[in-house]
Amino acid sequence: MPASIQSLPETATLPELLSLLNDSLYPSQREWAADRLTHFDWRIHPQVAESLLQAARQDPAPLVRVTCIRSLALLKASTTYVVQMLQEAKLHDSDSRVRQEADQ
Repeated sequence: MPASIQSLPETATLPELLSLLNDSLYPSQREWAADRLTHFDWRIHPQVAESLLQAARQDPAPLVRVTCIRSLALLKASTTYVVQMLQEAKLHDSDSRVRQEADQ
């Protein structure tokens, strides 16, 4: 396990996860947070889908973008904005892994 995620708690609160996804310097922590956000209902906590969507579009690390796309799919967050982001990522993302994940 990478040192950057060894110190993370097994469970984290929604504000902690959102903060990690948006602010952590470590891509592994941002991936971890994106994965853990799937434990929250985005219909009750719309900031979950919003943060995953933003990170899927803007995170500098391709694997974080991939994880955000997977998390949105697991959450079945098929809003107009998510569908639009997937179409854009499928065609224009600089990383082939992100394009492939968006296509699926």
